[in-house]
Amino acid sequence: YTMESQGSDHIKTYHQYALLHLAVLHADFGCYGEAISAMNECIATARENQDARCLHFSLSWLAHLRKAYPEFSRLENCGEGSELAGNESDIITFLQQKAVENKDWATLSSSLLSQAEVNVEGGGSVARALEQIYQSSYLNSLHNVSSMVPSQLRLHSAIFNRLGQMPLAEHYCKVMYHIFRQDASRPDVLNVILQHAHMHSILGEYEEAYELLRQNDPSKEKTLRLDNTFTAFAAMISLRRAIHHNDFFVAEEFLRQLKPIRQTADAGVIFETYVLEIEFLMRQGKLSSAFDCIEKQVAEAKAADSADIVRRIKLLTLKARLFAKAGLPTKGFSIAMRAASSAQRAMIMPAMWEAVGALCVILIDLGEFDAARSLVDAIMPQVLEGGNTTTIAQLYSILTDSYVGLAGKAFETDPSQSSGHIDAAFMYLDRAHEAYVKVEDLDGILESLTKKAMLYKHKDDEDMIEEMDRLYDSTVQEAERRQLAMHGQGA
Repeated sequence: YTMESQGSDHIKTYHQYALLHLAVLHADFGCYGEAISAMNECIATARENQDARCLHFSLSWLAHLRKAYPEFSRLENCGEGSELAGNESDIITFLQQKAVENKDWATLSSSLLSQAEVNVEGGGSVARALEQIYQSSYLNSLHNVSSMVPSQLRLHSAIFNRLGQMPLAEHYCKVMYHIFRQDASRPDVLNVILQHAHMHSILGEYEEAYELLRQNDPSKEKTLRLDNTFTAFAAMISLRRAIHHNDFFVAEEFLRQLKPIRQTADAGVIFETYVLEIEFLMRQGKLSSAFDCIEKQVAEAKAADSADIVRRIKLLTLKARLFAKAGLPTKGFSIAMRAASSAQRAMIMPAMWEAVGALCVILIDLGEFDAARSLVDAIMPQVLEGGNTTTIAQLYSILTDSYVGLAGKAFETDPSQSSGHIDAAFMYLDRAHEAYVKVEDLDGILESLTKKAMLYKHKDDEDMIEEMDRLYDSTVQEAERRQLAMHGQGA
């Protein structure tokens, strides 16, 4: 279409742009092998025609594709005539040099942001990544590169999210959406909307997340890739909620919807669907299937040479939790330690909190109640400030178990101290129950009611034991009614 619209006299001039459009079109439909071939030809043609702007854009685009889909970049590297040799840092450095030579400030700003993103994903210095973001921001302000401001804000939000500063991350999302939306590309706008909806969902604010998605449905854009990403996020939020409700029939349906999307979605979205699938299998008690899924993801990450440290830590944490759930705490201990240590070095705070939680569960299973309590006490202020509600609930539940264990140890030697530990256990159990109710986690709610009944039994309070039994039964009945209503709507 590009060739025909420009006429035969301009074939040589516009040939590289036709190839560029063809490559982008292939990528939009998930045909990344064809996209790489077309883009390599575009780069060769642009170099032959000495079209620096097209050449730099094509190299930048191909570098982004290599980072987002490393499995397809292997095809590129193995193919003949590959136009993008070297590792990712070399490519970005080359783009920066050419951008400075040609005074292409947009490309220079983009390459600085890419460098910051690569640095953070590989577990590098967050301070260095923030420095590169501020350099990009300075260029944007100095040369009025308004098109790069939304990408800068989006990356800023992602970094603060990794630092466990969720309120700041949410603030940057809102600034980008409400102030710089007109300068942003459609994928950037959608990514910020989905990131904001994800924040709502992990805080238990499901209705707010759904409302945000309803207000920003990208179907009117008629772009397959955006629509698939939007559908995947909506299904993931619903799947997480169904897992919390123990509604396995509905969860299975949403998981079935997500599996085809894995063929075309971004790597981060694909990984998140596998994490939810593992959570679903563990909730069902299918531990061997969950373990196989974890091992498959580990093997794929090694084969793709994935540099994203968050994924590696998440898989280690899931494996440690699985061993603890299977009654093999000693096998999970070293794995949880590795996950927590790696997350702490890379300053990925949410991952560190989850790993410490998994480690504390194992310590309690091993009878190390004081160590578990000390670890949770050390991280709890940070988690309350920027953590998700599920992690908060789990850590409060761990504190309850640790205080009950300490009370059991002190029962014979110091009854007054034992009574104080029981009172502390009651306090933290109430907080855990409130958090579980907020995220609608049925297993957590029922577990907290069961623990309360056991503690009241220790105090010989028959009235409160009966009250806990009544609440337990009413919670189960309400969950059953909700599931019947959902199944009726589905039918």
